[in-house]
Amino acid sequence: NALSQLGDVATGASTILDYLSEMRTLAVASSGESDSNVRTNYQSQFAELIVGIGEVVAAVKFGGTAVLSGGNATSAQVGINSVIADASSSKTLTFAAASASALGVSALNVASLTGAAAAVAAIDTAIDTLGGSLAKYGGYERSLESYMDMADASILSKSSQYGEIMNTDLALEATNLAASKIRQDSATAVLAQANSMNRNIADYLLNGALG
Repeated sequence: NALSQLGDVATGASTILDYLSEMRTLAVASSGESDSNVRTNYQSQFAELIVGIGEVVAAVKFGGTAVLSGGNATSAQVGINSVIADASSSKTLTFAAASASALGVSALNVASLTGAAAAVAAIDTAIDTLGGSLAKYGGYERSLESYMDMADASILSKSSQYGEIMNTDLALEATNLAASKIRQDSATAVLAQANSMNRNIADYLLNGALG
């Protein structure tokens, strides 16, 4: 559902944030490293993390779309009616691009002292940008959870009302059945009494005539 997919997006963004933190650590280390061979090793690790960001971006999807690959907006069903969606039953979610290029870190190189120093500043900006997006996704999650709670409460209320109606209908039918049975029994008793009276009158008249 939308909440589960949104959780995947938030997890993906958090993973990229972790990669950026590792990249910053490498950049800081490289900026203070005098051995060029060591800085080259740092750059190799740095490049692998950039590739990792791309893999996360491609893997994380919402509604079948890799929403972290570019600025995307989508609607999530938040009402209890899953067939007819309107403005009151859907919520628009916007996702910011979190690719290495969009965050401005794809072309960074920490193999040189100047490149490493510049990378630190660029990564700090990327971390701030992605952190803001992650906070927004957290807000979306809380909002969808609230909608789900309201939907659950509405379903529970409607189920309770339906149960009361069904119970009332059953009680009414039972009462009607009992009343019908009473009327039928009464009619049978009256008919039997009438038949008995007719036989008594016939016997009386017959005995008088023969008398």
